[in-house]
Amino acid sequence: MHIEKNVMDNILSTLLNLKDKTKDNYKARLDLADMGIRSELHLQRKSDDQYTIPAACFHMTSSEIDGFLQVLKDVTVPDGYASNISRRVNMKERKISGLKSHDNHILMQQLFPIALRGSLPSHVSRPLIKLACFFRQICSKTLTVSDIVTSEAEIAVTLCELEKIFPPSFFTVMVHLVMHLAAEAKIGGRVHYRWMYPIERYLSRLKSYVRNRAAPEGSIAEGYIVEECLTFCSRYMEGVETIFNRPTRMIEESTGVVSIMTLDNKEWTQAHRYVLFNSKNINRFRELIEDELRKGHNHNVSDTIIYKHHMEKFCTWFGGHVMSLTGAEKEREGVSDTLVALSKWPYIYVKRFKHYVINGLKFRSVNDEGNRKTQNSGVSVATDGGNTYYGILSDIIELNYSDKIKHVLFKCKWVHDQHRRGYRTDEFGFPMVNFTYFIHGGDKMMDEPYVLASQATQVFYVEDKRHKDWYAVVKTKARDVFDAGVGPQREEDDIYSFSENVPYNLSSHEVVSDNLRWARDDLEGMTIDASIIAERDLHGVNNEDEFIDDESDNEDDNKDEYTEDE
Repeated sequence: MHIEKNVMDNILSTLLNLKDKTKDNYKARLDLADMGIRSELHLQRKSDDQYTIPAACFHMTSSEIDGFLQVLKDVTVPDGYASNISRRVNMKERKISGLKSHDNHILMQQLFPIALRGSLPSHVSRPLIKLACFFRQICSKTLTVSDIVTSEAEIAVTLCELEKIFPPSFFTVMVHLVMHLAAEAKIGGRVHYRWMYPIERYLSRLKSYVRNRAAPEGSIAEGYIVEECLTFCSRYMEGVETIFNRPTRMIEESTGVVSIMTLDNKEWTQAHRYVLFNSKNINRFRELIEDELRKGHNHNVSDTIIYKHHMEKFCTWFGGHVMSLTGAEKEREGVSDTLVALSKWPYIYVKRFKHYVINGLKFRSVNDEGNRKTQNSGVSVATDGGNTYYGILSDIIELNYSDKIKHVLFKCKWVHDQHRRGYRTDEFGFPMVNFTYFIHGGDKMMDEPYVLASQATQVFYVEDKRHKDWYAVVKTKARDVFDAGVGPQREEDDIYSFSENVPYNLSSHEVVSDNLRWARDDLEGMTIDASIIAERDLHGVNNEDEFIDDESDNEDDNKDEYTEDE
């Protein structure tokens, strides 16, 4: 975690050209002159008392920096996903400060690649995104030996590509250590069992015991003894909430405020139909009504008309068909008690929730988000055909079938899946959606706005400031939820594992060209006084301070300090 933090600090301070923090200063340019390389970046004498530092290819203009920072400033993430990183962005001074280790973790693996798109030339941004992809691979919950071997080979190429772009002073000890992370993963396994987050949290807890700063060791010892006593006593207290039986932050099926609403006939049919279509042993009945519909029309009827009538009439037909069957016929046709209950339609009065927690994820309707600092309305659904649909959650309801069966459904506005209209992927493989193009408005009987809550996965959207109405999609996973490996492996599990590990369309074979423009002609360089260089020549250079940056992260990183709903 500290390597990731220091590498992220190196990148941000250099790209944003932060004073006293950037690795591309006048000393780095003098080093290039001493090495006799990259003459385009050498200091240029402007006058007798001034030098100009030419802008490098990785420098950004003011507008590009504003676009980069604005993406991070406006980003909102799901509840419990990360801290409010937007508070760390200073648009006026064009800098980011006060980031903790977990903030850098989220930036490196999720937000930084999205914000970087379009801010720099492709030959500069691509290696940086590949570096972010490497960290995401190493920190994956599902890590195989073949993935590690591939990552170990690709990170060497990525670092070589970065050496063609950034000055030697950029490559501190921390950047070099990235090369060894894959080998460590081979030996130690997943990083979750080895990183410092639990240790940092425990050290922070010990520090909180200090009441007398003149005797910190004694305070910690006394506090530890008190905690042990309380822990021992709590074992004998039945029915009392303690740290051992306290419910998790995301309580399954919690709903918040519940209200009662009445569905109109269209919504009632749409919700009921979706529940039926996603029930077991329902396909043969769908085939049966389709055959009846085709027999009732001439042979030249189109599939579109058959589909329309199917969607409009199936619920009523299925209810009447089940009611007409005898007990023996129901058993012969495989009509279970569940299908019998579902055939009787749900109550038209439904419960309406403002939010709903399922599978460790909190979903909230977009109308209830308002001015919240979190975004919990992003929904994604993967179909059996391999297609993935993205949408915005507009309502949460619970259908009640005669008080026997209950289903929670999400009503969503689904983005049009047609390529380059409502959905596309950019050159780096980021999925992009456009919320001005929806598949349907949900106002027709054959529309399908509903989805079962158990089928939904959570995503959040990051606005692309450079392309109007387009948003980048970021998939999320629930915290503290792990696949125990019980039951058969599903194909969609492999799909989500792959998207978790390698979300970008990058290849190690796409090597940066050797014919690079080291300097930017469209960006004015920075001017410095000649007296600074003369002073450096007089006192010499401390190479150790210049090339080694192994600052320890002494802050108390608390992984639980995530953005919460206000």
